[in-house]
Amino acid sequence: SIVEAACAAHDVAVLATDVDGDGGKFLLAAGAPTERGHNEARMLAVARRIVEAEPEIPVRVGVHRGPVFAGDVGPPYRRTYTVMGDTVNLAARLMASASAGELRATNDVLDLAASEFVTTKLPPFFRRQSGIATARRMSPIACVRSWSVSSGFSRTWISALLRVGKR
Repeated sequence: SIVEAACAAHDVAVLATDVDGDGGKFLLAAGAPTERGHNEARMLAVARRIVEAEPEIPVRVGVHRGPVFAGDVGPPYRRTYTVMGDTVNLAARLMASASAGELRATNDVLDLAASEFVTTKLPPFFRRQSGIATARRMSPIACVRSWSVSSGFSRTWISALLRVGKR
């Protein structure tokens, strides 16, 4: 598939897939399960390659970086390696807010990618603090729409979610 080929070319892990009636999603990670360096640049290269391939089904991408819980979860008969936490949740929110064929990434990712991007600034997202969903507990998260990628590298754990199908 386009996703698997892009991940293989840039050494990004496909951690999970999920299919439903109107599409599905992929959970991708760079920096987990193993650190290879240049994580932001590798993940953005994968995301751009997928979006620019213009697959027959619509694709939306959200990318964020940060600490994650990474490890095996589930009972012994159905154990799987995954990443969880605020980083993954914010990537999911970015993906859900993207239009078909759009990649949305936080400034944290772009700042550490050491690459040049053509971007469009978007209104900030708000993230819950301390698990309390009140206006005074929300902090703004800057994000951008990314259109193209050039070369350059850095390192950290990042997470991306891709939604396929749903228009």
